[in-house]
Amino acid sequence: MKVAAMNRIPSKNVYHAVALRAAAPAMALLALQGCNGQPVESQSAGSAPTEQGCEPFVIYAQNRFQPAGAAGRVEPSIDAAQTASFAANQELTAIGYIKAETPAYPHNDPGIQGYLWYLVQSNAGLVYVNDAAVRAATTEQDPTGGYSDDLGPLVTSDENCDLNK
Repeated sequence: MKVAAMNRIPSKNVYHAVALRAAAPAMALLALQGCNGQPVESQSAGSAPTEQGCEPFVIYAQNRFQPAGAAGRVEPSIDAAQTASFAANQELTAIGYIKAETPAYPHNDPGIQGYLWYLVQSNAGLVYVNDAAVRAATTEQDPTGGYSDDLGPLVTSDENCDLNK
């Protein structure tokens, strides 16, 4: 993703994330402790903590329901251009999240309605992934074909990782 494209997003926090990524030097493998307590191994330039104290953290593209996987978008909106795709159970490194005023998927079950957009690193640069499409750990396909109440392990979000603050 081009930095210029990110700078068009009307959010000081998105600009902060772009600046963070651009300012951080290339790093070797780092073992970090993420917001949800899982260790992170990162080789990318965007692995420095935010000003709020959020260390990069691991989340996984969901494999619980069809369609499995997650989409990476240029803006925190389901209408934004998709520039990355993540396979089911693919490990993603997030550097924070933005909370939306309205859910991306209002008809989904509570917990996966999509209020949060995680800023994650991809081959396309920094992209947004909706919280309905990620889990805190790898998951198995729902054996009931999408009717299970078991949503899988949801990602818990640390206030320090809120890029709106």
